[in-house]
Amino acid sequence: MIRKDRDHAARRRINLRACAALIFTLGSAPTASALDGRLLGAWAQSSSECSAVFQRRGKALTYRQPVDQFRSSFIIMGSTIASPSGDCRILSAAQKGDVTTLKLSCSTTISYVDRTETIRLLDARKLSRGFTGEASLDLNYEKCAL
Repeated sequence: MIRKDRDHAARRRINLRACAALIFTLGSAPTASALDGRLLGAWAQSSSECSAVFQRRGKALTYRQPVDQFRSSFIIMGSTIASPSGDCRILSAAQKGDVTTLKLSCSTTISYVDRTETIRLLDARKLSRGFTGEASLDLNYEKCAL
């Protein structure tokens, strides 16, 4: 009887820990609605590059193979930013005017890093993306219509 009570209590603690971890995970990751919807999609430095870089597979946007690891482009989908060199999970997004500040957890095949970057909407189809906080080093991108 005592052993049965201890087993039940242990299972209950494990279940509570699992629920707490799930709530923390869901609560800390932004949803797609946390981002300005205009940011979602595929972005390249020139819209003329889009068909050579990206493709649509069903409803998903993907990179064409072989992927050029050095091409400056990215896809924002939900809470992920995919680029040729790796992926970033969006941990948080804060919008102030036309600037969105993202806290990211990024990984490549050889490294892992947390970083902050800013995205400034220039118009409905153009944005500026920066990693350093120095606007003169930001890169401009155009949204791909796929």
